[in-house]
Amino acid sequence: MTRLLYIVPFLFLCAAAPVRLKTTWGSQAGGIIDTNVARTVLSVPVTVTDDKGGTYTVTRFRFSFRQQSFYQDSTGKIDTTFRLFSRIFYASTIDTAWSANIAEQVQPGDAFFIDNVIVKDAKGAKALAPDLELDIR
Repeated sequence: MTRLLYIVPFLFLCAAAPVRLKTTWGSQAGGIIDTNVARTVLSVPVTVTDDKGGTYTVTRFRFSFRQQSFYQDSTGKIDTTFRLFSRIFYASTIDTAWSANIAEQVQPGDAFFIDNVIVKDAKGAKALAPDLELDIR
């Protein structure tokens, strides 16, 4: 039996230079915000743009709310603890029930996290966008 050798040509696809994506929530790109801004940002969409001004469709993201609270230990010392609430949303906004509930509870010391942001460009290609953290003071 004779073996035939096939040489498969390799195609080298030259992709364009990758673009830098930026995640924003309302006008916030991360950092420290006050409680009034925190309540406002809960009702606006998460947006992703690139360094060339292009916009991307947010198809999914995870929102986490870190809530600060205090407790008294057995020695009488007041200490800080945190609770974390997290949910994945398959849209660019948080649903109204979640945003209304969190808006009532938010206070200084809490934080919002947006991560695992999946976006699609105009051609339907998916990408992972950068995370976003907002500390509430």
